[in-house]
Amino acid sequence: MTRPIIYLIEYAAARTIHGVQLVDRSTGQFKTSPTLASGDFKIEKDGGAAANLATLPTVVPAAGSSIDIKLSAAEAQCKQAVIRGVDAAGAEWDDIVIHLFTVGNPSAYFPFDLFSATVALSAASQGAVTGGVWDELVANHLLPDTFGAQGVDTSTKVTDIQAKVLELRGLIEDLSDVISGAGGAVTPAEVISQTRVANHALQKLGAQLITSMDEDTREARTVKACYSILRDRELRAHSWNFSIKRAALAPSATVPAFGFAKAFPLPADCLRILPPARDVDWTIENINGASHILTNEGTVIYLRYVARITDEAAFDELFVDMLACKIAWHCCETITQSNQKKADVMQEYKDARAEARRINAFEQATPQEPEPPWLVARRAGSGEQNWLRFGSEG
Repeated sequence: MTRPIIYLIEYAAARTIHGVQLVDRSTGQFKTSPTLASGDFKIEKDGGAAANLATLPTVVPAAGSSIDIKLSAAEAQCKQAVIRGVDAAGAEWDDIVIHLFTVGNPSAYFPFDLFSATVALSAASQGAVTGGVWDELVANHLLPDTFGAQGVDTSTKVTDIQAKVLELRGLIEDLSDVISGAGGAVTPAEVISQTRVANHALQKLGAQLITSMDEDTREARTVKACYSILRDRELRAHSWNFSIKRAALAPSATVPAFGFAKAFPLPADCLRILPPARDVDWTIENINGASHILTNEGTVIYLRYVARITDEAAFDELFVDMLACKIAWHCCETITQSNQKKADVMQEYKDARAEARRINAFEQATPQEPEPPWLVARRAGSGEQNWLRFGSEG
């Protein structure tokens, strides 16, 4: 029976894990003076091939029931690692699994350094973080509080374990917002990222969660393939308050070949402009590979537009839920092969979209003036009132 053990270790730093207990296979009690042989303990780094630990674990103190596992700096140079202990003889002690997550380096699983003095976390607080994860594992997976009790094989609970690890990662990211100065307090903040949006979508499908959009799993590859397209599509489809920007556009030196006197290049992050005054003649066309507003009006354009937002931290929570539903719907067939699940997620998407748009409308400062039928028809029925103003500089 395997019991998962979780440790946070410093990235690329030698570390000794003390007090690891092995269980006597015949009695179910802690094994005194366990026999440890070469090949009993192997490490897998970031999903790579298993290799023997550089240093064979030792019984400390001699003739006791605890063992020390020593990791070299090279063995700790990874995002996460798994140490598996399997008695080569096959009869003396039960298998053991230890999950290691690194901290304190941009290449670590948690870039934020829990062990740095600048974090202002006490040893008790650090223990509370890891202890809380273990308590949840015990509660959710019915793990025994003693090695001698009956347990549950956690190999079937990988998704749940990953969810708890992701919660831990979120907590540590929240702790990174520390108020400067001695004795500063920690300000919790829910940091939205691509990975969090992806996992929100995968949870809706009951699929395995991911730790990175770049990991080599079916779930990560499937979500990554559609993420940017669906994000831009949902941003462009509505005038979300968090995505609206303003810009003053100067005319390009290149003028249209005919029909209009001026061309104003659109911002690089522009997904959709908010239409101008109704008495202005304008159009959008491509000039030399870039989109421009063509018009005969003014020397400067004061533009409001829907921007491509690539920093998920700027997303509204309701938009995140809606986007996650759309991603789940798009990925459903590949991941679940369930038409019913796909239909359920589509309905959830429609409900989330309606709620997000309703709240978005409440947050607008002024009521929108109705548009005349001819302009509504020209804009394919989007029904959104927006504006763009042409004028002279100064």
